[in-house]
Amino acid sequence: MQPDGFTYLARTLIGQQLSVKAAGTIFQRIERLCGGITPDSFLSVAEESLRSAGLSKNKLGYIRNAL
Repeated sequence: MQPDGFTYLARTLIGQQLSVKAAGTIFQRIERLCGGITPDSFLSVAEESLRSAGLSKNKLGYIRNAL
């Protein structure tokens, strides 16, 4: 199954400059917080929660600006 464009973009941005294992862990945490990564679900989660899941401030901004 091919991910939608937003999920692909989010996974790609999260994974930049990280090990595959670290990127996978952070992506899974965010996916659990969002209940599946979609633009609406991503925007509905508080920035502090996304940051505590391991998403950097810069990457959070890049993903939100892609919307």
